[in-house]
Amino acid sequence: MIWETVDGINIWKLSRYFKKLSASKLTLEEKVLNDVLVVTLPLKKSDEPTAAEIRKQIEEAVLHSDGFETLKVALLENCRPSYKEMMTKYGVRRWLEIPVEENVIYKFSFENIKETSQHSPAS
Repeated sequence: MIWETVDGINIWKLSRYFKKLSASKLTLEEKVLNDVLVVTLPLKKSDEPTAAEIRKQIEEAVLHSDGFETLKVALLENCRPSYKEMMTKYGVRRWLEIPVEENVIYKFSFENIKETSQHSPAS
């Protein structure tokens, strides 16, 4: 599993990244933009776009990785990654987009925490 790669993408490293994201809600909030979690992938050195069957392999490998399963549990939803790419003069820029519902993003309010701790009875 450690050396498994699909089109130059190390699935083990990606899985580990998803586990780190799922452990930290604040980091997860920083990575979400317009209800989409964006995960950048390594730059593809060739100038050719990825074939449809390779795209499907990438999405399936990510979907079945342990880290993505952990992320789905942390988000409390059944999300599916979508592979995207864009041609640049340096190669093909690649990323994954994972739709995240707005109600899943946790908002931390320190005033609410202080209020609940003040109203709780002392032991």
